[in-house]
Amino acid sequence: MRSVRSLSLMMCAVVSMVLLGGSAFAHQWESPRKIVVFQRGISGEAQRQIAAGARARVLHMLPIVNGIAIELPSGRQAQALEELRWHSAVFGVYEDHVITATHSGVSITPVETPATEIFPWGVERIGVPAVAGFLGSKNGPRPRVAVVDTGIDPKHPDLSRQIAGGYNARADGNPGSYQDDNGHGTHMAGIIAATANNLGVIGVASHPALVAVKVLDHTGHGYLSDLINGLQWVLNKGIRVVNMSLSFSEDSPLLEEVTYKLYQEGVILVASAGNRCTFTPQGSDANDAGGDDAGGDDAGGDDAGGDDAGGDDAGGDDAGGDDAGGDDWRKVSCDTSLDPLQGGVNYPARYDWVLAVGATDANNQVTNYSRSGPELDVVAPGGTEASGKILSTTLGRGYGVGAGTSQATAHVTGAVAAVLELAPELSVDEVMQLLRRTATDLHYSPELQGAGLIAVDTMVYKLLGDGKDANVMDNMLLGLP
Repeated sequence: MRSVRSLSLMMCAVVSMVLLGGSAFAHQWESPRKIVVFQRGISGEAQRQIAAGARARVLHMLPIVNGIAIELPSGRQAQALEELRWHSAVFGVYEDHVITATHSGVSITPVETPATEIFPWGVERIGVPAVAGFLGSKNGPRPRVAVVDTGIDPKHPDLSRQIAGGYNARADGNPGSYQDDNGHGTHMAGIIAATANNLGVIGVASHPALVAVKVLDHTGHGYLSDLINGLQWVLNKGIRVVNMSLSFSEDSPLLEEVTYKLYQEGVILVASAGNRCTFTPQGSDANDAGGDDAGGDDAGGDDAGGDDAGGDDAGGDDAGGDDAGGDDWRKVSCDTSLDPLQGGVNYPARYDWVLAVGATDANNQVTNYSRSGPELDVVAPGGTEASGKILSTTLGRGYGVGAGTSQATAHVTGAVAAVLELAPELSVDEVMQLLRRTATDLHYSPELQGAGLIAVDTMVYKLLGDGKDANVMDNMLLGLP
């Protein structure tokens, strides 16, 4: 088990890059958006006044970091920035970088609705069908699960009964409008909890309350402050589980602080380890940002994958998203020279208090796109082109397939929700240990598989079988049978 290290309240490092499923902060230009963190004791009203004095527009109030997100005034950005940096009440000014899910909607390929309702292979592989009766028969509080993503389609027949509201965390967005206009979030939601209704697919958990937290727009773009705002809302609402099919190639002190606060309050955070890099066919004219299907000439170009949406910094080796590249059947070349972690687990999964998830294929092999390292906790089905992608819900009340550590993360989030349906009293550390102790060893090193492939059936049997033993979780934590 990774030990949880302590955090200082404030850190001085500058945030430099964020990825959603591998997509990077585009920071080739100086953005007018900043995050201003204030000294202790500076009230929200005082923060607004200081921003107004610099003629900056407040986008978000972020009390979780004692700060605000702002937009610098046009025509005097440099002057306003200096005024804020040197203000005695200001602790620091951070870049509010662009985050992007490059081409995630393109990479989720629409398919025909299954003729009969099915457990997709990923849900089947982790043992859900064997214990579906136990999960479906549980009457009790529905664990609330936040899907921090592009939103969720609330009208999808496989999801409508599971959705319990949501929040649009994007600046200038309608807070109550969490409709998915990209597809990525809806795909994750279906893996977690598509309902058994004689239609389409069945997800991992039987009856969690899904909460859509929209931090990205229809293009898959957003800002760091939108993400922080979304997590702040999750904390304030007392939501128990968070799915983050996103990852960071470099550390972010503000997000580190925020995620640790959620952990301290009993929130279970599940995040993708990220992709080692995006794969493209040898001899292709496409760059490393997704290939023909997920970037390249057809879906990238200047507008969607070039200078405006990534370029070299946000569309290179790290970019493409978990869905927008992943493992491919085609022979590929992959330059990792620009990867600051050299294939290691990305942030926030890299944090000790976040469940880090890698990906496996339909043959129970760890995919070659799945990032690795000692921080990895478990692996789950993510799929590949060759062995089969992951089937789930998508926009237009339809279904689609995709592959990546985004999908693997959703499987683990569903498993966590299923556990909490049976044992809502379990703590964050107890849930983490249950996942690890019951995982199936795939005979890879811990750096590649963590504890192994999650096993929902084994977890359920463990909980039900030891339900009369008051010391079951004490034994679990001690590694006893």
